[in-house]
Amino acid sequence: VRPVTAATPDTQVVARALPEAGRPASFRGAVGNFDIRAAAKPTAVAMGDPITLSVSVIDLSRGGNELKTLQPPVLDQASLGGGFRVPSDPLAGTVDGSVKTFTQTIRPTSIDVKQVPPIEFAYFDPQRGQYATARTQAIDISVSPAERLGDDRIERSAAAAGKTPATALKEVEGGLVANAAPTSDLLQDQRLQPGAGAA
Repeated sequence: VRPVTAATPDTQVVARALPEAGRPASFRGAVGNFDIRAAAKPTAVAMGDPITLSVSVIDLSRGGNELKTLQPPVLDQASLGGGFRVPSDPLAGTVDGSVKTFTQTIRPTSIDVKQVPPIEFAYFDPQRGQYATARTQAIDISVSPAERLGDDRIERSAAAAGKTPATALKEVEGGLVANAAPTSDLLQDQRLQPGAGAA
C-alpha cells in the first residue's frame, strides 16, 4: 500500500470586462441567460389603494448562477409609466431554486391608469457576446375613483344647511358635550371634602 497523488491540469480563465457598446440603461450587472414574469394582485382597486407587484427573474443559464446577489429590475415611477407611486426602499428578493422573486407595493395615482406596463430586465448573454432584454407582459388593471370627503365638501354642505361646519359635525355625532359651553355645575369644586368621621 502506498499513497498516490493526482492533480488536475491547470485551467486558464480569462476575465473580460463587459462591453460598453450596446449596454441598456436598465442593465444592473446580470450575466447569463434570463427570463422574467410578473403578477399583480388585486387588479381592481380604488385610486391610491395598494397593489402587490411580484416580479420573478428565471435563470436559464447553463450551470446556473448565484442568484443571492442578483439585482432586481428597475422598478420606479419612470419605468412604470409615471402612473404609480412606488417606494424607494431597496428590494432584497427571495430565491427558490433558479427563480428569484422581488415584491413591491405600488399605488395607482390616477383613474386613467389601465395597466401595469411591461417590466424590463437587461442582462449580458456570454454565449452570444451581447446584451439582451427580457420583458414581462402588461397586466390589465381597473382603477376606480377614491371615496374621500374633502374639507371643501364639508364646508359647502354645512353652508347649504345654514350652519357652521363645527355645528353640523356636532349634530352628526349626536351632540358632543365637549363642544358645549361649560356650565356652573362643571366649574364647581369637585374635590372630596373629608367629614368629621374621617381619620
